Amino acid sequence: MALPTNPNERRANSYRPADSGDDGTSRVAIGVEKEVQYSWKNVLTQAEFNVKESSGYLKGIVINTPLASGVISIYNNGSGASTSMGVITNPGTLLSDTSVRVDYDLAFSSGLTIVTSGANQDITVIYK
Repeated sequence: MALPTNPNERRANSYRPADSGDDGTSRVAIGVEKEVQYSWKNVLTQAEFNVKESSGYLKGIVINTPLASGVISIYNNGSGASTSMGVITNPGTLLSDTSVRVDYDLAFSSGLTIVTSGANQDITVIYK
């Protein structure tokens, strides 16, 4: 079979028969990525928050309301006493009060715990 030479032929041939005992008429798109759905947790006070108790993926953290001297510690565990994935520390004097997003794109294996201190910040943790 020759390779398609124009975009319309490529689109027409971007299907294959479905895997589940089809009769040749079912078609499943190839190369179409499944949309990833993330969960989120909003944190408003200074405390330790167990966000997820099993392995997963940390997409990022949005600091909705940055406050001076606010600290956000991120741990790969079910508690804040294990492997640190990172620490976000706001300066004592903020240059701006606009929200900030910090992208991590990191996998974690033992759980995800966030510990906030220094100020009651409004943050959103994005994970799956």
